This record gives sequence, structure tokens and C-alpha cells, in this order.
Amino acid sequence: MGVSAGGSQAYVVSPGYVPGAGHHHGEQFWQNVSSAVGCDGTVCMQPRVDGFIIPDTYEANVYQGHFNFSGPCVISHEQHEANSQAYSGIDTQEDVSTYLRIFFPAITDDVIEELLELYPENDYESAGLRFADMKQSFDLTGKNLALTHALNNQTWNAEVALGSATHGTDQSYYWYSTYTLSTSSSSSSDSTTAISTASSGASTASVGDTGGMGMTDGSSTGGPGGAGSMGGSSSVNATIAVMMQKFLLSFVLTGNPNSMWADDKIYWPQYNESSTGTQIVFNDTFTASDDDLASAKSLFWNKALWY
Repeated sequence: MGVSAGGSQAYVVSPGYVPGAGHHHGEQFWQNVSSAVGCDGTVCMQPRVDGFIIPDTYEANVYQGHFNFSGPCVISHEQHEANSQAYSGIDTQEDVSTYLRIFFPAITDDVIEELLELYPENDYESAGLRFADMKQSFDLTGKNLALTHALNNQTWNAEVALGSATHGTDQSYYWYSTYTLSTSSSSSSDSTTAISTASSGASTASVGDTGGMGMTDGSSTGGPGGAGSMGGSSSVNATIAVMMQKFLLSFVLTGNPNSMWADDKIYWPQYNESSTGTQIVFNDTFTASDDDLASAKSLFWNKALWY
């Protein structure tokens, strides 16, 4: 997810995609679209929005400076994006290597051995959890360190450690609201009224709970219909949600999450304000800590050694 103002800044939440290489998909996209619109040349449509078939992986492009963006930028991730549940279909340690070859057909044996050393078998209760941790890295969290370094470490980084802290948990907080729309009908007209139903104090509202929240049955606490179901958390602390929203809105309005409502939240340091790399942790207290993604695992995936 990215939130921007005028295309000049980005608030990145759990960026994720399966990494790959080559131009096959880009070429197919170009041929399909150009044929559909009747374009014979390269003027009316380009292979990508920015006019190029991307020549290399995301990681390689950002490290080489092949991008047109200088920030400001917020980058965040969940503590357990996808590694709290065993990956289905992986029952033995041999399956881990098999699935690495399924995801990365060109990967070589020496690279697989390096991966197995980075994610030791003894660190996990099962082979499925071991691969789930690998997949979390190459799908999601490995992207953050590459972008941070590409922007000269002048980013604001965050780890979400709320509830189960699985992928999408933060959405329930960023879009948490104490308002609901109530539609009333009469014989002469229909009117829609925004009703404030809760304070922004230290209350906790369970997803789907209508008591005291003014939520209609089936709605999700803290956002548009269904938003709460995206993450693993089933409840939202209103005080925490409001603080997270103040960081977000301050960044959207000023390009700095600290500029507005400074007395209502802790200071969010930039990544380069410590020698090891700093992030803020969104938990019950909000703290600053060393970047948990500044690791050999992230660096491995950023080398794009799978092809």
C-alpha cells in the first residue's frame, strides 16, 4: 500500500510480490494491450507505466539507482507477515528444497545450501514453518531494506507488533473510525447521517462487536466493510489507532510523520539516526528499536541469487 500527495512521497505498508526475472510477462502485456487498442507503434502505449520493460529485479534496480524517486518515504512491515503458520504441502525438510526450486526454477544447489544455513532447521518446529519464514522474507520483508538503502537510509521505518501481527493487521488501525453511516428513511425523503459513536480514548473494540460502537452487523471495526478481516487481529485499541493515524496524516500533509501532533505521540526517528538502523515498533507502548530486517537474510534476498 502506498499513500502519496502529488506523487512525491510514499507511505509503504508491507510491500509484497513474488520475485522473478526476465521480460516474458512484460512482453506479453505489451503485445496483448497494443493489439487490443490497435496500436502499431510504440507511441500510444508503453510496456510499463513509466515507459520501460523493467530490465532487472526490483532489488537490483533500486540498489543501482534505476528509479525516479527520492522520498520522503515511510516503510513498514508486520512482525509475522506470513511466518506464524506452516506453509501447506511442506512436511519434510527435503520439501523445503523442493519448494525453493518450484518458486525459483533457475536456483542452483549452492544457493539453496546458503539458504538452508541462513534458516537453520533447529530454529523451527516444523519444515512448514521454516519455509514460511523464507517465503515471508522473499515475498515481503526483504523489500524494505533494499528501499531503505536505496534512499540513503533517510526513511522512517516501522515494525507492527500488534496482536498476531500478521499481514494486514495494521489496516484495522490505520482505517479505524469512531463513525458509522446511518441511513434513515421517511415518506418524504431519505437522509444519511454520520454518527459519532465512540471516543478516541483507550477503549478496545472487537471486530464485529456492535456494543457501544454503532457498527452494523457484519461490519469490521475501524474501517470500510471488511477491512478488519485483512489482518490477524480481532480487536483494535482506539488510542493506538489514533496515534498511528496521526503519524500517517502528518506524513501525508507535511512529508514528515513527526511534524503534526508532536505532543500526542513519540518521536519517530529516521533510519540513519543510529549506526545500526532505527525503526519504531507499533505495540502497546510504541518504542524505538534497532531494525529487525537489517540481517543476513534480507541481504541474501536483495542479491537476487535465484537466477
